[in-house]
Amino acid sequence: KGRLPTVQELLDFKTKETAARRISEGIPEVEEVFSKEEKARLATANVPQNVYENITKLLLGGIELDKIRDILRQAGEDPALLDRYDRAVGIETIRKIPGAKASVAEKSKLDELLEKL
Repeated sequence: KGRLPTVQELLDFKTKETAARRISEGIPEVEEVFSKEEKARLATANVPQNVYENITKLLLGGIELDKIRDILRQAGEDPALLDRYDRAVGIETIRKIPGAKASVAEKSKLDELLEKL
């Protein structure tokens, strides 16, 4: 219970839930999300590609910002990267992408998973 799950653990959980048909499929792939201009803005903001890809996966999966900051901290990354990401591409823009998860039921399942770890 003392640690937060890694990005991969959260994605594995989402995959298992989708396979069990408890949540719907359709979360867009990260490469489908950003234009070349947005990738350039992220690079200019000094947000490494692996970090912005993981932040995007978490946002599309419906993970709350405070939890993303905690995950960044635990991964040894500066939580301010999330703010730079927001200024570069806009978190709300990402959350509005069709297929992005934001329902209360799914968030409660993720919260349940986080509490068990």
